[in-house]
Amino acid sequence: MTTNLASYIALPSEKPQINEKIQ
Repeated sequence: MTTNLASYIALPSEKPQINEKIQ
């Protein structure tokens, strides 16, 4: 989950996509 969070911050364009994954 930490890696996903890092990518979530590093890639704002994929933010909504990762946000869906977290949920």
